[in-house]
Amino acid sequence: MRLLGVDKVFPETRVFGLSKQERDCLLAIVEYYPFLELYIQPLSKTGAVNSENQRLLEESMTEQRHARLRKLYEFLRGNPRIERDESGSFRLTLKAEEVEWLLQVLNEIRVGCWIRLGRPDTDDLAKRELNAADLRARTTMDLCGYFQVELMEASK
Repeated sequence: MRLLGVDKVFPETRVFGLSKQERDCLLAIVEYYPFLELYIQPLSKTGAVNSENQRLLEESMTEQRHARLRKLYEFLRGNPRIERDESGSFRLTLKAEEVEWLLQVLNEIRVGCWIRLGRPDTDDLAKRELNAADLRARTTMDLCGYFQVELMEASK
């Protein structure tokens, strides 16, 4: 995945080039969303928090997740943002807010994979023998990181 450029008419829009494999990987990994059940960290470790504030936090995070999920379904259904070009590669066109949204989705999947793997540090994960499920989570986590880096580089 590489940034091809910024749209001349709409400068907040980025155009990315993707190989067929990259397009297939991106579409496959976003289908994992939501990777884990929604987990909301309590506002306080001691539990001395107004339960109304905690409820509002949980409602807000649930609404955000549902909004990302709705956008994701639109993204996966014959998305006109991903078009084949004349060379057989693909172009992905995203507005600035769509880049931000996709970064959030990829990050949630990546963190979910890391949690599923037991929250390992990089050295532990490199030394560990992985079963099929762990290997799938590790590969998905690494692919999410790859796409996140490319999207963040384009946002500079």
